[in-house]
Amino acid sequence: MSYDVRTYEPGQGYAEPASAPAAVAPTTPSVPSPVVAPADPVAPVGAGVAPVAPAEVAAEVVAPEPVAAGEPYKLVVPQDVAPEFHAPEIVAVLDGFSTAAVGAGIPQPVAEMLLGSYIDAQHIFRYGATASEDYSAEDGARVLQGFWGDKYQENIDAVRRTVKSLGSKFADWLDDGMGNSPATCVALLHLSDLKLSKAQASAELQKVMSTKEWAAGQKSAVLRAKALGRIAYKD
Repeated sequence: MSYDVRTYEPGQGYAEPASAPAAVAPTTPSVPSPVVAPADPVAPVGAGVAPVAPAEVAAEVVAPEPVAAGEPYKLVVPQDVAPEFHAPEIVAVLDGFSTAAVGAGIPQPVAEMLLGSYIDAQHIFRYGATASEDYSAEDGARVLQGFWGDKYQENIDAVRRTVKSLGSKFADWLDDGMGNSPATCVALLHLSDLKLSKAQASAELQKVMSTKEWAAGQKSAVLRAKALGRIAYKD
Protein backbone atom coordinates (compact mmCIF):
# COMPACT_ATOMS: atom_id res chain seq x y z
CA MET A 1 0.00 0.00 0.00
CA SER A 2 1.41 3.37 -0.93
CA TYR A 3 1.91 5.97 1.77
CA ASP A 4 -0.33 8.84 0.65
CA VAL A 5 1.08 11.92 2.40
CA ARG A 6 -2.04 13.84 1.42
CA THR A 7 -4.47 11.70 3.43
CA TYR A 8 -2.56 9.54 5.93
CA GLU A 9 -3.58 9.83 9.59
CA PRO A 10 -0.85 9.04 12.18
CA GLY A 11 -0.80 6.04 14.51
CA GLN A 12 0.14 6.15 18.16
CA GLY A 13 2.99 5.22 20.49
CA TYR A 14 5.94 4.85 18.18
CA ALA A 15 9.36 5.24 19.76
CA GLU A 16 12.23 7.42 18.63
CA PRO A 17 14.29 5.30 16.17
CA ALA A 18 17.65 6.69 17.25
CA SER A 19 19.03 8.44 20.31
CA ALA A 20 19.75 12.13 20.15
CA PRO A 21 23.42 13.07 19.63
CA ALA A 22 25.46 14.91 22.21
CA ALA A 23 24.76 18.57 22.77
CA VAL A 24 26.33 21.00 20.33
CA ALA A 25 26.97 24.57 21.44
CA PRO A 26 24.96 27.07 19.36
CA THR A 27 26.77 29.73 17.39
CA THR A 28 25.68 33.36 17.23
CA PRO A 29 28.00 35.25 14.88
CA SER A 30 26.65 37.97 12.66
CA VAL A 31 27.20 35.70 9.69
CA PRO A 32 26.03 32.08 10.24
CA SER A 33 28.76 29.48 10.61
CA PRO A 34 28.72 26.56 8.14
CA VAL A 35 26.24 23.86 9.08
CA VAL A 36 27.85 20.68 10.41
CA ALA A 37 25.66 17.70 11.21
CA PRO A 38 26.32 15.55 14.28
CA ALA A 39 27.90 12.13 13.79
CA ASP A 40 25.54 9.59 12.27
CA PRO A 41 25.01 6.69 14.73
CA VAL A 42 23.05 4.58 12.27
CA ALA A 43 24.76 1.91 10.21
CA PRO A 44 24.54 2.15 6.40
CA VAL A 45 22.42 -0.12 4.25
CA GLY A 46 24.06 -2.93 2.32
CA ALA A 47 26.78 -5.41 3.17
CA GLY A 48 30.32 -4.08 2.90
CA VAL A 49 29.29 -0.42 2.70
CA ALA A 50 31.32 1.72 5.09
CA PRO A 51 29.48 4.41 7.10
CA VAL A 52 29.80 7.95 5.80
CA ALA A 53 29.50 10.86 8.22
CA PRO A 54 26.75 13.41 7.37
CA ALA A 55 29.41 16.12 7.00
CA GLU A 56 30.76 14.17 4.02
CA VAL A 57 27.49 14.43 2.12
CA ALA A 58 27.83 17.03 -0.62
CA ALA A 59 26.40 20.40 0.33
CA GLU A 60 25.65 21.11 -3.32
CA VAL A 61 24.40 18.66 -5.92
CA VAL A 62 26.54 18.38 -9.03
CA ALA A 63 24.27 18.63 -12.06
CA PRO A 64 24.32 19.82 -15.66
CA GLU A 65 24.02 23.53 -16.37
CA PRO A 66 20.51 24.80 -15.49
CA VAL A 67 18.08 24.82 -18.36
CA ALA A 68 15.47 27.43 -19.15
CA ALA A 69 12.29 27.39 -17.07
CA GLY A 70 9.78 24.83 -18.30
CA GLU A 71 12.33 22.80 -20.28
CA PRO A 72 13.11 19.18 -19.28
CA TYR A 73 16.18 18.52 -17.18
CA LYS A 74 17.77 15.43 -15.69
CA LEU A 75 19.30 15.46 -12.22
CA VAL A 76 22.35 13.37 -11.34
CA VAL A 77 23.58 11.88 -8.06
CA PRO A 78 26.71 13.60 -6.66
CA GLN A 79 29.84 11.49 -7.02
CA ASP A 80 31.06 12.01 -3.44
CA VAL A 81 28.21 10.32 -1.56
CA ALA A 82 27.84 6.79 -0.19
CA PRO A 83 27.90 4.01 -2.84
CA GLU A 84 24.28 2.95 -2.33
CA PHE A 85 23.11 6.27 -3.77
CA HIS A 86 24.58 5.20 -7.11
CA ALA A 87 22.74 1.86 -7.22
CA PRO A 88 20.68 1.33 -10.41
CA GLU A 89 17.38 1.38 -8.52
CA ILE A 90 18.23 4.75 -6.95
CA VAL A 91 19.21 6.19 -10.33
CA ALA A 92 15.87 4.96 -11.72
CA VAL A 93 14.03 6.71 -8.88
CA LEU A 94 16.02 9.87 -9.59
CA ASP A 95 14.99 9.78 -13.25
CA GLY A 96 11.37 9.57 -12.14
CA PHE A 97 11.89 12.48 -9.76
CA SER A 98 13.40 14.60 -12.54
CA THR A 99 10.33 14.01 -14.71
CA ALA A 100 7.94 14.68 -11.82
CA ALA A 101 9.79 17.86 -10.79
CA VAL A 102 9.72 19.24 -14.33
CA GLY A 103 6.01 18.44 -14.57
CA ALA A 104 5.37 20.21 -11.26
CA GLY A 105 7.19 23.33 -12.45
CA ILE A 106 10.03 23.07 -9.92
CA PRO A 107 12.99 25.08 -11.27
CA GLN A 108 16.14 23.01 -11.83
CA PRO A 109 18.24 24.78 -9.13
CA VAL A 110 15.50 24.17 -6.54
CA ALA A 111 15.13 20.54 -7.65
CA GLU A 112 18.90 20.08 -7.24
CA MET A 113 18.75 21.40 -3.68
CA LEU A 114 15.67 19.26 -2.97
CA LEU A 115 17.66 16.22 -4.06
CA GLY A 116 20.45 17.30 -1.72
CA SER A 117 17.98 17.51 1.17
CA TYR A 118 16.72 14.03 0.34
CA ILE A 119 20.27 12.63 0.37
CA ASP A 120 21.01 14.32 3.71
CA ALA A 121 17.86 12.84 5.25
CA GLN A 122 18.34 9.39 3.71
CA HIS A 123 21.88 9.33 5.06
CA ILE A 124 20.45 9.66 8.57
CA PHE A 125 17.60 7.17 8.13
CA ARG A 126 19.73 4.58 6.28
CA TYR A 127 16.73 2.40 5.57
CA GLY A 128 14.81 1.86 2.36
CA ALA A 129 17.84 2.77 0.23
CA THR A 130 17.70 -0.45 -1.77
CA ALA A 131 14.99 -2.27 -3.68
CA SER A 132 14.94 -5.05 -1.07
CA GLU A 133 14.14 -2.66 1.78
CA ASP A 134 11.14 -0.73 0.53
CA TYR A 135 9.11 1.28 3.03
CA SER A 136 5.51 0.37 3.72
CA ALA A 137 3.00 3.03 4.76
CA GLU A 138 3.35 1.83 8.33
CA ASP A 139 7.16 1.99 8.15
CA GLY A 140 7.07 5.57 6.93
CA ALA A 141 4.62 6.70 9.58
CA ARG A 142 6.50 4.95 12.39
CA VAL A 143 9.87 6.47 11.49
CA LEU A 144 8.50 9.98 10.95
CA GLN A 145 6.54 9.92 14.20
CA GLY A 146 9.72 9.01 16.04
CA PHE A 147 11.79 11.56 14.12
CA TRP A 148 9.43 14.53 14.41
CA GLY A 149 7.91 13.64 17.78
CA ASP A 150 5.13 16.00 18.83
CA LYS A 151 5.61 18.01 15.62
CA TYR A 152 4.58 15.04 13.47
CA GLN A 153 1.03 16.22 12.74
CA GLU A 154 2.11 19.80 12.05
CA ASN A 155 4.88 18.67 9.71
CA ILE A 156 2.93 15.99 7.85
CA ASP A 157 0.14 18.53 7.26
CA ALA A 158 2.74 20.90 5.78
CA VAL A 159 4.01 18.08 3.54
CA ARG A 160 0.45 17.40 2.35
CA ARG A 161 0.01 21.08 1.45
CA THR A 162 3.27 21.04 -0.47
CA VAL A 163 2.26 17.90 -2.38
CA LYS A 164 -1.10 19.46 -3.24
CA SER A 165 0.62 22.59 -4.55
CA LEU A 166 2.83 20.48 -6.85
CA GLY A 167 -0.13 18.96 -8.67
CA SER A 168 -1.59 15.54 -9.36
CA LYS A 169 1.27 14.18 -11.49
CA PHE A 170 3.81 14.77 -8.76
CA ALA A 171 1.41 13.17 -6.26
CA ASP A 172 1.04 10.18 -8.59
CA TRP A 173 4.84 9.77 -8.62
CA LEU A 174 4.83 9.75 -4.81
CA ASP A 175 2.03 7.20 -4.80
CA ASP A 176 4.23 4.86 -6.83
CA GLY A 177 6.27 4.32 -3.66
CA MET A 178 8.44 7.34 -2.84
CA GLY A 179 5.65 8.86 -0.74
CA ASN A 180 6.36 6.14 1.84
CA SER A 181 9.96 7.32 2.27
CA PRO A 182 10.63 9.45 5.38
CA ALA A 183 13.56 11.08 3.57
CA THR A 184 11.22 12.18 0.78
CA CYS A 185 8.79 13.69 3.29
CA VAL A 186 11.56 15.50 5.16
CA ALA A 187 12.89 16.94 1.89
CA LEU A 188 9.42 18.11 0.84
CA LEU A 189 8.97 19.78 4.23
CA HIS A 190 12.03 21.91 3.37
CA LEU A 191 10.89 22.85 -0.14
CA SER A 192 9.56 26.25 0.94
CA ASP A 193 12.93 27.02 2.58
CA LEU A 194 14.69 26.21 -0.70
CA LYS A 195 12.74 28.99 -2.42
CA LEU A 196 13.95 31.73 -0.06
CA SER A 197 16.36 34.47 -1.07
CA LYS A 198 19.94 34.35 0.21
CA ALA A 199 19.18 37.04 2.82
CA GLN A 200 15.98 35.32 3.95
CA ALA A 201 17.72 31.95 4.24
CA SER A 202 20.55 33.49 6.27
CA ALA A 203 18.03 35.04 8.67
CA GLU A 204 16.15 31.76 9.06
CA LEU A 205 19.39 29.89 9.58
CA GLN A 206 20.32 32.27 12.41
CA LYS A 207 16.96 31.51 14.04
CA VAL A 208 17.41 27.74 13.74
CA MET A 209 20.92 27.89 15.16
CA SER A 210 19.70 29.82 18.19
CA THR A 211 17.13 27.19 19.19
CA LYS A 212 17.46 24.60 21.94
CA GLU A 213 16.81 21.90 19.32
CA TRP A 214 19.90 22.94 17.39
CA ALA A 215 21.96 23.23 20.58
CA ALA A 216 20.95 19.66 21.47
CA GLY A 217 21.92 18.40 18.01
CA GLN A 218 18.35 17.37 17.16
CA LYS A 219 18.51 15.77 13.71
CA SER A 220 15.39 17.51 12.36
CA ALA A 221 16.92 20.90 13.22
CA VAL A 222 20.25 19.87 11.68
CA LEU A 223 18.57 18.83 8.43
CA ARG A 224 16.64 22.09 8.17
CA ALA A 225 19.82 24.06 8.84
CA LYS A 226 21.63 22.16 6.09
CA ALA A 227 18.78 22.95 3.66
CA LEU A 228 18.91 26.66 4.56
CA GLY A 229 22.71 26.61 4.34
CA ARG A 230 22.52 25.58 0.70
CA ILE A 231 21.04 28.99 -0.03
CA ALA A 232 22.74 31.06 2.66
CA TYR A 233 26.22 30.01 1.54
CA LYS A 234 25.74 29.70 -2.20
CA ASP A 235 27.90 31.82 -4.49
